[in-house]
Amino acid sequence: MRIRYFLYLRNFFLHLIFCEWERHAVQHRQNLIATPRQQLIINPARTWFTGDTHIAHANIIRLCNRPFSTCEEMDHAILNSLHDAVRPGDTLIHLGDVSLHKQRTVLIQPGRDIFRVLVRGNHDLRSNSIPGWDIIVDYLELHESQKGGPLIVLSHYPFAEWNGYYRGSIHLHGHTHNTVPPIATPLGGRLDVGVDAWDFRPVRLSHIRARLARISHQGG
Repeated sequence: MRIRYFLYLRNFFLHLIFCEWERHAVQHRQNLIATPRQQLIINPARTWFTGDTHIAHANIIRLCNRPFSTCEEMDHAILNSLHDAVRPGDTLIHLGDVSLHKQRTVLIQPGRDIFRVLVRGNHDLRSNSIPGWDIIVDYLELHESQKGGPLIVLSHYPFAEWNGYYRGSIHLHGHTHNTVPPIATPLGGRLDVGVDAWDFRPVRLSHIRARLARISHQGG
């Protein structure tokens, strides 16, 4: 009798555990969101890239050996370079980690007819609506024309391989603060576009391709 009672209790509790597991599994499946691959067509002559600005992040000066005495000096230099380079009608694509301060997400003030794209980093707000940005994604692929051509693959984090790696695509990233070596492939490559790698200035695709060409020529 005791054995039968024990088996009954065991089966009862196993049933409860299974039901709870199934409930959580269904809930997680409902939370999964199927999204199309994020793609955007750009004009390379009017598109600027930057990343890892870390506005209002005083410790980043010490952590990344940035050549500034104060946080205010750093912010002023980065924001001035953006305002000087990016003109009305241009596109600015930021590869993540805009600011440590959650209220300092606007790098270029509204009203200048600039299309702003943020590829979120680990320091950015986990929100689909961040002040100062028209599009917010975690991953993005760019084309230079409607006809396609080589991809430009964007992520805050660097990939060892990326979509189109063997077909001349370019992978742009941030996060590493110019500590991860770039990769030059026969027709493309991987490059950090964060401010630490570009003298705290935004860059265009022509600058990126020229640097990858030099790296390839040097055998890097």
